[in-house]
Amino acid sequence: MSEHATTLSKLCALAVRECSPELVEQAFGDAGRQVARAEELGDVRDGLINMPLPFDAATRLGVDVEEAVARAAALVGGRGGELLEQFARRADRADVGAMGWVVPDDPFAYRWEL
Repeated sequence: MSEHATTLSKLCALAVRECSPELVEQAFGDAGRQVARAEELGDVRDGLINMPLPFDAATRLGVDVEEAVARAAALVGGRGGELLEQFARRADRADVGAMGWVVPDDPFAYRWEL
């Protein structure tokens, strides 16, 4: 698992544990920057693997995903903002399993694992 995946999964988990829409929005921005960087390095799929995490976190918290994505995409700008907005239009945007993530059944912690 990449360092970026670990960092983003921890940020999303913290957002859920803290019930923090602000952290979810930060996670959207980080995901947009990461996917743009992965594309720049030659394989956008390396960034796409993380994209469902903030969507799942937002869904769990009842955050208005469209508003949070719009704000994050505007802050990120450029290709990262575009890729974030494109991913937001996917029907499976919050399906962590589609990218190989699992949410362990653990009543004491909230996290994602690859």
